[in-house]
Amino acid sequence: MTGKNKPKPVVIGKFKKPRCFKQFPIETYVKYVNSSRAWMTAAIFNKWLLEWDLELWKTRTKILLAIDNCPSHHVDIDLKSIEILFLPANLTATLQPLDQGVIKCFKSIFTNKKLSDIIEKVESGCNVFDSYKILQ
Repeated sequence: MTGKNKPKPVVIGKFKKPRCFKQFPIETYVKYVNSSRAWMTAAIFNKWLLEWDLELWKTRTKILLAIDNCPSHHVDIDLKSIEILFLPANLTATLQPLDQGVIKCFKSIFTNKKLSDIIEKVESGCNVFDSYKILQ
């Protein structure tokens, strides 16, 4: 509720090592995983959830995570620091308009971080064009 315990966002793509991230440190900003259709799967979700649970357990923090009842959100692991609250069925259509604002906000923050990296490299003496090429 306070926003203090936010994990890195997960970006799911088709390819294990996409060329667009060849020289860009994507793991600095997000956790990148791949699946054949670029969709969330139960395996990806459970792995991410377990890693986050371990981080929270190390800091002795407990949270309540509210998620929709999407089939990929099937939890088959024992969690120590995360209690899960599944939202009622058919609520996703009501909440989906909120996704637009979240996605727009995420993209703008991500773009700002990329531009900050370019500015930092230029200020440290790199050529502007070289700094941009490194991030592509």
